[in-house]
Amino acid sequence: MEIFEIQLGNSIGPVKLGMTETEVSNVIGASDYIYGHRHHFLDGLMVDFNNEGRVEFIEAAASELFSTTLFGFDVHRTLAANVLERVQLEGNYDHADPELGYSYVFKELQLSFWRPTLPDLEEGEGLYFQSVAIASKGYFE
Repeated sequence: MEIFEIQLGNSIGPVKLGMTETEVSNVIGASDYIYGHRHHFLDGLMVDFNNEGRVEFIEAAASELFSTTLFGFDVHRTLAANVLERVQLEGNYDHADPELGYSYVFKELQLSFWRPTLPDLEEGEGLYFQSVAIASKGYFE
C-alpha cells in the first residue's frame, strides 16, 4: 500500500496545490473520472481545480490503495478523537461550523476532516474520519 503524506499548505502525496491538470496526471496518472472541477483518482483521491486550471483542493478518502499520514499517523486508521487532539496542537478548528461533529475545519491550517456519522461507541460508527483535505490559502474562509 502506498503512503501519501500530508504536507500542510503544500501537498497530499505527490499531488501539490497549484499544479496543473497535466502535472497531476504526470505524477499520479489519468483520472478515473471527472465531475465538474473535481477529478477522482485511485479510488479515494479527489483533486479540485480552480478556474485557472490549478489545484486548489486535495481530498483523500479512506482507500484500500493508499494510506494518508499526517504528523506520522494514519488519519483514517487513527481514532478521530486522537487525530483532533494532535492537530489542535497546531491550530484550532472552527467551533461555529454548522456541521461540527461531522466536519472539523482548521481554517488557519487550510485543513479539514469529515466523517459521515457522529461517534457511536456501541455501534462502532463514526469513530474514524472518512476523509481529510487540504486547500489553497483562503479556500475555507
